[in-house]
Amino acid sequence: MGDVCSAPDDEPQELLAVDTAEAVLPLLQKETLSVSLRALRDAFNQCDANKDNFVTKIELIKACRSHPNIAQLLGIPEHLRENAREQFEQVFQAMDRDGDRRLTFDELKAYFVRGGVLLQPDESPAETSFALSKVMSPKTC
Repeated sequence: MGDVCSAPDDEPQELLAVDTAEAVLPLLQKETLSVSLRALRDAFNQCDANKDNFVTKIELIKACRSHPNIAQLLGIPEHLRENAREQFEQVFQAMDRDGDRRLTFDELKAYFVRGGVLLQPDESPAETSFALSKVMSPKTC
């Protein structure tokens, strides 16, 4: 069985300098984003492989490898090479506010709020997606 964090060397991955809330998403630096609570809950549930209402590092790594949309939502690479592992660790630690090495849904929600992401009320199941949506600012209307 191969290393969970290995990836082919076909794409360079950039290590981002991040600090707590700034680790949410690289796009937050230039855009205001929103995500539905249902999409966030669905992503959390897909990461929680053993359904214990916690997401461990290994569950998150596996989910990001299996579901690139989850990696995109969390702003972390889907394949973790040496330089991207540090980014993953920073993001995970920023989410894990109590330091117990596992994430709750409330920690995940708080992480997005600290990063400036607008959490939208739940959508109907047919409209749910993991894609982040841009919020129109008054300047662009």
